[in-house]
Amino acid sequence: MLDNDLWIPLFALMGLALVIKFAWRPKKRKILRISPASVQASRKVAIEVLPLVEGDADHPMDERLLPYPKDRIKSALKILIYQFAHTKQSGELERVKNCYVGLARFQDLEMLGENAVKVCASERERLSADIHRYLMNAPRG
Repeated sequence: MLDNDLWIPLFALMGLALVIKFAWRPKKRKILRISPASVQASRKVAIEVLPLVEGDADHPMDERLLPYPKDRIKSALKILIYQFAHTKQSGELERVKNCYVGLARFQDLEMLGENAVKVCASERERLSADIHRYLMNAPRG
């Protein structure tokens, strides 16, 4: 039988080997591949939405004025934000980010009624935090 003088160093050595294995393990990186077709489709969506969203007006508008559903517009804008961030087109990046946050103005006015202004403000904060989080966690190309 093996005595304790052999078991303790053996377990310590095994523990050290496990720590080294997990500490030096290469980090898996997520790589997004965006096809030129999806960038082109996203540009088409953005070109149709930008004139509606841009402007100084801050009042709520009916979401039925949007040419596409809000979720589709958000997805398209995120693709463009990713593209512009990685090609270092800061002017276009800011414009599309402002468009993304500006989507908060578009609400279902019939359902919300008087609460539309409050809902717009809270959604604006949520969209701003969402796009900031997206840019911070987006894989680097």
